[in-house]
Amino acid sequence: MGEKFGVKGFPTLKFFRNGQHSEYNGGRTEATIIAWLTKKLGPASVQVSSEAEILSKKAKGPVVVFFGSEDEQYNTFLNVASNFEDL
Repeated sequence: MGEKFGVKGFPTLKFFRNGQHSEYNGGRTEATIIAWLTKKLGPASVQVSSEAEILSKKAKGPVVVFFGSEDEQYNTFLNVASNFEDL
């Protein structure tokens, strides 16, 4: 199993979501690992309803996208967004 996913040493941490995996390359403290997992397990996107709410988010630069309800493009957006750790 390790060879299949490129595990070459210990410790190696990999996260799997929807059949996609990403490797952890951060710090080795409990706090840094938990912060990474919390981000990975959180939502890929959050819904906001006002400009003030957008401005209050502590992000490097929010991305605002408008979708209709039950929009297929929204589901595609969520799938793509969940693969970017810096957003």
